Amino acid sequence: MAERVPSDDHQAAEQALATAVDARDAVGAESALDRLAEYPAGRQQGTKLIAEAILAARDGDEKRAIFDFLGPALIARMHFVSGTDGRFAQAMMRTSWPDETAARLLAASDLVPGDAGLAYQYVRFLARLDRPEKIVRFIGHRNEVFGDPANLLTLPAGTKLTDEQRDAVRAYVETIDPDTPKAMRILAVRWLMNHGLWEAARSAAKRLGVKGSAFRATGMILDLIEAAPGADGRPEPFGGAVDVYLRRAPDSKGLVLLFGGVGDGNLLTLSLVDRYLAALGLSSLMMRDNHRMVFMQGVRSLAPDRDGTIDRLRAIIDDLGVERLYTLSTSGGGFGAMTYGLMLKAARCLCFSPVSRIAGVAEHDPRTPLIRERLERQIPPEEWDIIDWIGRTEHRMPISLYYGRDRAVDRFHAERLAGQPHIDLVPVDSGGKGSALLAVAAQRDLGDVIARSFGLESALSA
Repeated sequence: MAERVPSDDHQAAEQALATAVDARDAVGAESALDRLAEYPAGRQQGTKLIAEAILAARDGDEKRAIFDFLGPALIARMHFVSGTDGRFAQAMMRTSWPDETAARLLAASDLVPGDAGLAYQYVRFLARLDRPEKIVRFIGHRNEVFGDPANLLTLPAGTKLTDEQRDAVRAYVETIDPDTPKAMRILAVRWLMNHGLWEAARSAAKRLGVKGSAFRATGMILDLIEAAPGADGRPEPFGGAVDVYLRRAPDSKGLVLLFGGVGDGNLLTLSLVDRYLAALGLSSLMMRDNHRMVFMQGVRSLAPDRDGTIDRLRAIIDDLGVERLYTLSTSGGGFGAMTYGLMLKAARCLCFSPVSRIAGVAEHDPRTPLIRERLERQIPPEEWDIIDWIGRTEHRMPISLYYGRDRAVDRFHAERLAGQPHIDLVPVDSGGKGSALLAVAAQRDLGDVIARSFGLESALSA
């Protein structure tokens, strides 16, 4: 049985590896990894220690030295565990050499082509770098790993899969036993939810014992599905796209543009929101931020850049005969909801825990450093801040902004907008559950909040 608490010898091996990394001692690192491999509970500790070393290295030369030390052979020895070691990917992105890092991860994966964990880390890294074509090719060429639906299940939510692969994953989920480790059970339920299979997700959650109290945000959404209004239909791929979904309501009272978060982080919550929109008689167009650039580079399937995306959205709005346009999102998607709402002259905007400034905020917002660096390189400074957008835009759009008063990052992005015209700041207690949206939904007030924020005459009681 695997140890639950590392022994003194185990901790000594971890310290030996950390010391070897600091000293760039390859022989010492190999020896420490051999010792760590004897402790099943710590098989991923090697990557975590190296991740911490990179994150702690503030000097560029020091980071470069550690990066050079991590050759493919050593990376291949790190005992990756699929889906468990996000700190390593974060650390590698902070090396500031993303293309070289991707090549090094691929080389390590080539050394052990059957290692699902290494393959997963490479795909995850490519997803954050916005390399969809490389992901598709890699998955197609690695049948020894991705021929197993259990490994497909762990891939990032926005990864493009074939119909055959999706069917294989769904069938695999039905075979998962309730005694399966918790991480796999939650992955299974999240996968079904990410693909809009709400009834299947609810059934799997009950069978596998996935509850809100145990699984935080994902479980909360499952709990809230029970209280959410029913919806006639759900968003379907728009024109065959994989990053845009349309749902048309009969006798629609307006269209809501829903903006996904960076890395599809809030697609599950937006799918929950859409049930309320349908009950309010509103159509929806949900968009993914596949560029990982808070929509500042547009939507891939609509146009090659942001200006082209705005033109295409105007055409879609005209074709649908939309009389009132609204925008809505959470987190990083909130920046897109506000900026696109201003550009498209939306009637109103509703955001939960949105980002209000997208660059130059490392001391206030530690999230996604690579994305901030890309934005600073590719987007002019005058487009970094919502305050600047409001100042130079003639259109005045009421914005309702809900944020967690108990979350420092939420307060930073929200309270700096205090006093801005037409912005209504609403603090809520998030309870440590993440987005303010889930906190509002947990109070069974989401329908009324949407109705009031959009100025609809009849509110919906959740």
